[in-house]
Amino acid sequence: MNVIGKEALIIKQIPGINNLRLVTGIDILNDFPKHVHHDYVAGVITAGKRGMTIAGSSYDLSAGDIFIINSGEPHSLQSSGGEPHSYKVLIIPDDILKEVAADIYGSSLNLVFSNCIKNDQDSFLRINDLLNILDDPDSLLESESVLFSFLEFLVRYHSVRGFPAERNKLNNNVKLAEGYINENFREQITLDDLSCVTGVSPFHLNRIFTEETGISPHAYQIHRRIEFSKRILLEGFSIAYVSAESGFTDQSHYTRFFKKITGTTPGRFVMYNR
Repeated sequence: MNVIGKEALIIKQIPGINNLRLVTGIDILNDFPKHVHHDYVAGVITAGKRGMTIAGSSYDLSAGDIFIINSGEPHSLQSSGGEPHSYKVLIIPDDILKEVAADIYGSSLNLVFSNCIKNDQDSFLRINDLLNILDDPDSLLESESVLFSFLEFLVRYHSVRGFPAERNKLNNNVKLAEGYINENFREQITLDDLSCVTGVSPFHLNRIFTEETGISPHAYQIHRRIEFSKRILLEGFSIAYVSAESGFTDQSHYTRFFKKITGTTPGRFVMYNR
């Protein structure tokens, strides 16, 4: 499937396991701006190199290195030396890891993992086997068995701390603003709108939202639009229609943001995923 010099982003929903997704990036040459995921991300570099800035540290990742992005953890990613790189990542819903943690520790924890695992052949073989099986499983039982064995290994040996799930709460005003954006991300939202929802000044809201989530309200809205657009692109609608339906003023703006956030264009995304 790889075409030299032509990037591909392939997203696969794992059958039978709610919201577990396998993402394969091939020949990606892109700097990804700071963003967050509401799920955990565990991945491995399969070719080339890329940089990752996260939690105040910067890492140089190369083939065989494992990276883990914790739920809600702001991060940015950079191509290395102007050369493309390839990777596979597993997007793991928060509730699955909480289930694993509860089974191991007897209570639901919000786990925090080491962001980078280098020169660890055992960990590499485990995640590589898992990703290969999920990409072409023999059965749901096989997928589930290998997945939960890997997650237990990850929790036991690569989680650096955890805390009771109920303590992981955003500032209430930030939660209100985030909820408003989630419901209205296709509309033109202003800081005054968010100020009215939260009851705090536009300046204060912008500051606390950025401090607590790691990205600005606008960046959060753009990411929500792009995630929404991926779904309707794969339903067969034209790029022009998807652009307007997702809230972008024109197709060129949509394509620019899509490429910036995903590393590929809407057209190539459809080519490899429909």
